[in-house]
Amino acid sequence: FSDDATGAFALGTHAHAVIAQLGATLPYIAKLGVPAIQRHAQELTDRLKRELPKRGYTLMTPIEARTPIVTCVLEGARDRLTAPMAAAKVRLTLSTNRFRLTPSVQNGHADIDRFLSALAKT
Repeated sequence: FSDDATGAFALGTHAHAVIAQLGATLPYIAKLGVPAIQRHAQELTDRLKRELPKRGYTLMTPIEARTPIVTCVLEGARDRLTAPMAAAKVRLTLSTNRFRLTPSVQNGHADIDRFLSALAKT
């Protein structure tokens, strides 16, 4: 037994899958740059925040919020949107009475177009 804290704290198991994912993605993020990724996501969320109210949807996410999340109220959202979004291959978070999109670096305006088109069919 030693006089210091060596060995007193268990480190547990490392998340090897996460470490591998970080090894693959951090160079990509560094290449693009975090500010560019944030600008891109903000452009997409700003578009959603403009378009959804025009279509009669109530935003839960404040207009001034800089987070790349857009949440709207929609009664029966899960029941109403599951099928059309699956058919359009749009992945989003569906709750009982709201839906949420989180666009990021992997998304573009074509994805927003596909979502809005599928939304129009509900």
